[in-house]
Amino acid sequence: PYELTFLVDEYLRNAGVRDNARVILTAPVDWTMPPNTKPVILEAFKEQDIEFMPNKALEKVENNKLFFKDGSDPLECTTLWSIWPIRAPDFVQEAGLDINAKGTVNVENKV
Repeated sequence: PYELTFLVDEYLRNAGVRDNARVILTAPVDWTMPPNTKPVILEAFKEQDIEFMPNKALEKVENNKLFFKDGSDPLECTTLWSIWPIRAPDFVQEAGLDINAKGTVNVENKV
């Protein structure tokens, strides 16, 4: 999702319309990547005027509005890109591997 957000920002800048757009990335969790990446990416978002809204689990989209499970005010949108949840595929989850709460395979101490 972070990469897509930067690509959208770049596309809008190259088209000369970035000043007419509000770019927002919402995520259902606080952070999905290694912790040391967070300050770097958040600083880049700030420099590019990209808004980041963590812990915003999407409940539904209706009439160009995003509704979140936390009951916060709906967010209006004209264009929406969505990334499917990042998780291990079903066949991996069904293989009996150690799957964490995020739905990914635990790999710590596997050497």
